[in-house]
Amino acid sequence: MILLQTFYFIILLLMWWCFQGYFLYLYFFVGKRKEAVSGGGGTDGSFSFSVVVLSCNERDYIMRKIENLIKLDYPSFSVFFIDASTDGTDRIIAEKIQGRGNFKLVRAKDKGRSFQINEILKYVDGDYILVTDVDAQLTSDALTIIAGEFRHGAVGVVGGYVKPVTSYSLDMIFWRSHNALKFFETIHGYSPITSGTCYAFRRGVVESIPEDVWADDVYVPLLAHFKGFGCVYSPFVAVEELRGPQSLKSFFYSKVRKSQDIIKEFLRFLCFIPRMRHNWAVIYLTKLIQVVFSPLLLIAIFLLLPYGNSTVFFTIMMFFLCAILLQGFILRKVTLDRSTLLETILVFVMSEVIIFVALMRHLLSRHRNQ
Repeated sequence: MILLQTFYFIILLLMWWCFQGYFLYLYFFVGKRKEAVSGGGGTDGSFSFSVVVLSCNERDYIMRKIENLIKLDYPSFSVFFIDASTDGTDRIIAEKIQGRGNFKLVRAKDKGRSFQINEILKYVDGDYILVTDVDAQLTSDALTIIAGEFRHGAVGVVGGYVKPVTSYSLDMIFWRSHNALKFFETIHGYSPITSGTCYAFRRGVVESIPEDVWADDVYVPLLAHFKGFGCVYSPFVAVEELRGPQSLKSFFYSKVRKSQDIIKEFLRFLCFIPRMRHNWAVIYLTKLIQVVFSPLLLIAIFLLLPYGNSTVFFTIMMFFLCAILLQGFILRKVTLDRSTLLETILVFVMSEVIIFVALMRHLLSRHRNQ
């Protein structure tokens, strides 16, 4: 009985840390980044950018993407379309960029984000690489703002602040909530995830990406932190995502698939904990529990309820209520898009369900591959 109660207490302590203590730790002990999070003004355009567009059968979106990139206002940049299409997307690209010396088409030997990124890294020559999806629309000053963030030598990755414009309403609520969390972590210098829709990195951060990486927008920031760089999720790099789920089924499937990729990448860096800097090790372990193990801890809490009493149950309910209120209070102070209390609760519950399903799928896929 004592052993079970001790185990119960440890689980509650871990959950308190992940959903309350972590925010207090960043807010009071880590402090804000010394360099102010700003619009990135003042850059002289001395940084060169290689904009990489990953493409596979995108004929419905590619024209709009090319027109969007043509409008980029920056002194020194090249655009590389890495295409693995079979629907004629490559022909559309070739015709549209004809006569534009800084726009190039590279035909990929294989599809898949990691394959395409590794292949294009052989061709790019910019100081910084910007990876963007075909369905992402950037503002004309995006490169200027990103260059401003990279003026600070400690920054290794800069992600865009993504908003879906034609998405399912529940997906928009999720984006709003997770954008707020990423921005809060950015203020303190430790955003662990960007969005594959649009992110940039220093050449020195990534030499190549392992072929089994599907979530490069998770792998690259984690690798950057491991190498001593920071990751910025900038609210000033406004990115519109044109494509998104349009039903509960497609929303749930897309989130489970993405969560499964996130789980895989966080577990990949588990063996490197002894070599991590102190603050980053604490944050990495916290995020590991949040994005991988939190549903299992919640299940354990309720399975062990018979070994407690009504007071313990009341304490647990108050704990979750306080955690949600605390998150809402802190995030509302920094975010541009504010979620309501009901939306915060909905995101928390749905996130735990999604993570649990994704974790089961990850474990099942590993079992099948053994």
